[in-house]
Amino acid sequence: MRKPIAIYAQDVDINLEECCQNARYWGVNTLILSPDLFDEPELPILLNKYQLALWLNIPVFNNPSYLKEHPDKIAVSNTGNLAQQDWCQFICPSDTAYIEHLKAQITEYLDETNPDYISLDFLRQYLYWQDKSYDEIAPEDIEYGCFCSRCMNAFYHSDFATSDATAEIESREFSADFAHWRSEQIASVAKVLTDFIRQMSPNTSIALNTLPWSDKALNCATSKYAGQNKSRLSEYFDAFCPVAFSHMLPQTADDKKQLLNELNAETQTPIYYGLQVAHWRLKKAIPAEQFEIELKQNLALSKQGMVIYNYTELLADAEKATILKRHLNPEIHF
Repeated sequence: MRKPIAIYAQDVDINLEECCQNARYWGVNTLILSPDLFDEPELPILLNKYQLALWLNIPVFNNPSYLKEHPDKIAVSNTGNLAQQDWCQFICPSDTAYIEHLKAQITEYLDETNPDYISLDFLRQYLYWQDKSYDEIAPEDIEYGCFCSRCMNAFYHSDFATSDATAEIESREFSADFAHWRSEQIASVAKVLTDFIRQMSPNTSIALNTLPWSDKALNCATSKYAGQNKSRLSEYFDAFCPVAFSHMLPQTADDKKQLLNELNAETQTPIYYGLQVAHWRLKKAIPAEQFEIELKQNLALSKQGMVIYNYTELLADAEKATILKRHLNPEIHF
């Protein structure tokens, strides 16, 4: 399988042929499309015509639409707050009925098409860091995990429960035993979902979208708070895709280069680098110069692949589209 140069194109109203033609023209070889487009009869024809691979991104525990119908399934953070912040609304990871719902949804997707790549997104514990940039985040200010009655009962009946952990939780102190259990909880769901996907689509490459932090950053927040233990999760995934987009950090191109080098050093699992076209949440401009620097860095450092966010923003920015084509596909002309 070739190295993916993928772009998010999640708008259900996009012109599919125009999207495929533009992707091919720019040098992109993989489309991350909304599953609502999978039943479009022209999709397989267009992918074949423009020699494009298909990527399905599946949000796991961040699912606002499911919570509208099942509000009692929402996660509860360590502070006692419901796990909901605008678009980020997390389901309790102990809810086995939801996992069955997700498997049924995946079955529908894979009955319609056979994607080359699948990424599992938000496969972690709930985190909320008040939308601060990396340099402003204090580990003690991060809300995390699920402390609802389902999770607490499951933990207390597990082999990880200790009297020390009970005392720490009741005192609202950090519990390493409970953190270990939460990591194993995420690993267990990862195994269930990846095994299920491979049974249905054995040739599909499966990636995990991870947090944009190194293992040691923010008091080891990735594993302690989010439950994403990369050494454990590498058993189940073909690649990691850190959400190291500029709006998530936001940092300079040099800072991002250092981060991605650290992530590469932490795991033998292939890493797909992220490239942001424009800030979709912080609404701050990403200069074309920074975009080009990050693109060149990604091409030089990433031996496995790259993910671009997103198609709509690139389509609206002719300068950055030209930059992308110049580096990825300088020869082709339509």
